[in-house]
Amino acid sequence: MIRRTLKDDPGNFLHRNRGLVLVVPKVKFKEKLQDSSIEITLSFEDENGDVVGGVADGAQTYEVLKGFMDPKKKRSEVCVKVQIIEGVLGEDAENIAESVRANAQAQDYTMEIPKDEFSPVKEALGRYAKYVEFGDREEPPDSPDAATSVLEVLALMTALDKEGYPDSRKNPHVSQARSACYRRWQKSRKSYERLYPLLPSIIELHEHLHKNFRTYYNASQLERAASGFLELQGIRNREYILPFSKEKMDHEVSRAYLMPILASLRFLLVVDKDGKWKWKTDPKAILDEHGPELVFMLLDYNKEKNDPQASARDKFLWTCLALRMQAA
Repeated sequence: MIRRTLKDDPGNFLHRNRGLVLVVPKVKFKEKLQDSSIEITLSFEDENGDVVGGVADGAQTYEVLKGFMDPKKKRSEVCVKVQIIEGVLGEDAENIAESVRANAQAQDYTMEIPKDEFSPVKEALGRYAKYVEFGDREEPPDSPDAATSVLEVLALMTALDKEGYPDSRKNPHVSQARSACYRRWQKSRKSYERLYPLLPSIIELHEHLHKNFRTYYNASQLERAASGFLELQGIRNREYILPFSKEKMDHEVSRAYLMPILASLRFLLVVDKDGKWKWKTDPKAILDEHGPELVFMLLDYNKEKNDPQASARDKFLWTCLALRMQAA
């Protein structure tokens, strides 16, 4: 429909398409007097060079427009509505993007992706697949309040992609945009396929970390009293249901805290005889043993900034956590 309108009736494209919604860290405007135009430059990278933000709504429109544009021309004859949301990073950007898509009656841009693209992930999830939204309008998960997107599943695998991130110097900054994990999955399928046999255990490990984060905090010997846990930035004092186990919690822990620790556990992976990844030991047991120390390192580092999102973008913190688990 989009391509047909562009080809046959480009003058009405503006009225037949809801356009693009972009979430970006920074926008620059430059007025060009010679032709009475305004040049807009969008930056999708933060100060560390990590890609954040992106197309919150209208991903299919964006892809079609790229193919339609003539690279030799500076302008297009097609008018497109573009809404730009500037200055939002990390989880806040993801939350805004999800709200935009919900308001547009499109819960995720994965609805514009062929149904069978995620078939291997769905098969690898096994009994957990019914709790994931794949964007194909299949039966909804058992608990809509705890439903999770397939993009979050890809983010968990990205965190533990030891082939893509084999040492502590290069770390998967998956606390940022989940859409970036999708793009990486598209380009590095073989790397992710090695993790498919472990996907249920990855799901369980992530929820084990989420459920026990407060226990690790209480045992971490941080200067703050245990009673101050719910006062931490990044801890939401509200009822939360873990999306796969369905266990109820009285708080929710920010991805900015969980993902750096989860990513450090990729060093517990070794290669089996078939070239797939396997755990060299029980990751939950190792997490219970080292969890207090990892949480201490994470929160002590965050103490000065008091900003989980800023800490989660800090390469040095990820490296420190990774080095600790390399030595475990």
